[in-house]
Amino acid sequence: MTTVYRNVILGLVCLRATDPEGWANLAEQDGENLTPDPFIARLTAFTPDLPRVFREAGFDQRWEPTFGRIVRAVDQAVSECGGAETFRALLDRFSSMEGRRRGEFYTPRSLARVLAATVMPGPDEQIYDPCCGSGEILVAAAIHARRDGGRTPLVHGFTWSPELSAVARLNLAVHGVDGDVAPRMSPMLDVPLSERAQYDVVVANPPFNMSLWSGQEAAYSWYWRYGSPPAHNANFAWLQYIVMSLKPGGRAAVIMANGASSSENARERAIRTGLVDDNCVEGMIALPPQLFYSTTIPATVWLLGRPASPRGEILFIDASDLGNMADRTHRVLSGEDVGAITEAVDGWRRAKGPYEAIPGFSRSVPLEEIRGQDYVLNPRRYVSSANDPVKRSDTSRLHALGRRLESLHARAAEADALVERELRRIGL
Repeated sequence: MTTVYRNVILGLVCLRATDPEGWANLAEQDGENLTPDPFIARLTAFTPDLPRVFREAGFDQRWEPTFGRIVRAVDQAVSECGGAETFRALLDRFSSMEGRRRGEFYTPRSLARVLAATVMPGPDEQIYDPCCGSGEILVAAAIHARRDGGRTPLVHGFTWSPELSAVARLNLAVHGVDGDVAPRMSPMLDVPLSERAQYDVVVANPPFNMSLWSGQEAAYSWYWRYGSPPAHNANFAWLQYIVMSLKPGGRAAVIMANGASSSENARERAIRTGLVDDNCVEGMIALPPQLFYSTTIPATVWLLGRPASPRGEILFIDASDLGNMADRTHRVLSGEDVGAITEAVDGWRRAKGPYEAIPGFSRSVPLEEIRGQDYVLNPRRYVSSANDPVKRSDTSRLHALGRRLESLHARAAEADALVERELRRIGL
């Protein structure tokens, strides 16, 4: 039922934000007895998949007693907060409610901003997300591209289902972004070779450690430049597919499970070696845990590229101490955190000479050293290791201590509540 409410409410937010005149005409009819059908018909302009999704979800006359109240609530929220902010807040909320069951199709806003800012898309560049979920990374990339008053670039993406395509199109529309988003006609990475399109920028948050990802390995030989990925894990299928989807000079930011950076699987290690030796890996960013709604594990951002002038180094950033707990289970990166990451990446790219490392946070490592480490790409191994301890800055240590104190306070409050509840239960 949460999914049904989500699709209805997000669709109404988009309609209210993008077609206020049409909305007013619909919302003024019949007072309390508003019916969904005229609104759904109007939403067809955004995505033809949406009415079918509503029908399949049982969106019928049972909604009529509630529908008028939903319309008024949406109207008030968009009037007070704006369509884009209302849409983002609701998407956050629904993803939190759906948790592990559906959260893998949503990338939190702060993390989407990290990916967009580290690839720095321009208004004349083509942006692609091969597994775009609800479209939040495409939106972040498009907004970043137009940040200095430039036009909004055209974006492209695939989703796993018509339902997700509908939500992603709504997300693009409410943010004023044009693009084509479609469901994959077959599962996983099955893209016809006739669609070997290449892009300036690729951003992606693929499902972690996806198994049984393709039954047509021979059809993908063009993508497997660095080796055939193992059938039980799609991580290096995604990484190679994304590299091969870049134009010469293109760049990508991809979220991966931490295990990909140090996997000992023979096939995965060979592919990782090929990517490093061919200068396709520009940077690795270690993220903190609890950023996602679907899992608490930390992850790593891979910065990939096909540079015209390879520099023979990889930038490593250890951002695993950043972020603050928004609630008991979910961490968010602040604007300052995102800025620290992107400034390090931008500084590395702009450096005319040797990159000046930030102790305990970032370091540029020559490929010779990485080869000596058996091509392991874990940022913590290079930024701060047991053999070469580097103290974090006073500011970083204070932030870490503050977060630890917040965690201890939260645990103490939970314990106090538990004791109080048990005392009341026994009549004390």
